[in-house]
Amino acid sequence: MSSCSDLVAQKLDTLRNKNWILDGFPRTQRQGRLLDNYLKHRNLPLSLVVNVDIRDDVILNWIADRWVHIPSGRVYSTSYKPPKVSGYDDVTGEPLTKRPDDTPEIYSRRLDHYYAQTSPLLYYYASRSPHATRLVNLDGDVDLLWPTLDSVVRESFPTVREHTMLARARLPGQMQVRSSF
Repeated sequence: MSSCSDLVAQKLDTLRNKNWILDGFPRTQRQGRLLDNYLKHRNLPLSLVVNVDIRDDVILNWIADRWVHIPSGRVYSTSYKPPKVSGYDDVTGEPLTKRPDDTPEIYSRRLDHYYAQTSPLLYYYASRSPHATRLVNLDGDVDLLWPTLDSVVRESFPTVREHTMLARARLPGQMQVRSSF
């Protein structure tokens, strides 16, 4: 496994017999195959893959509205999570900044790269046996994505009644491993 995949595997090893969600991993078909191999060797199923497809213009608007407090990593949005005082961090009062890569040009290139990587991954999961992993694509109204995702998870895992965050590990590249109950 690659070092990134090794980190995910190490975290999953600590979550035996628990439900878990990988957020942002795998991103490539190679990583998907590595994850499948890891799970197969431990006799663990991958029950559900969810692809959240948000329109590019919405993502670009989010980026345009994003302001960051660099020392802490706190993120604000002028459209949905504005700071109490415009342009200043809520906790320290220090000025907020725009990330140098928060430009439409850079994000358009990053989105092109993202699609080039994830399209083969989505095809990989879509082409598997119908009894293997369920692939769900969520798109449409951004405000309905969370309730729809919640519904898909509850339908796929009916014994999960309550969402409780017990473990949360931040991994490289904004990936997260989350477990519940």
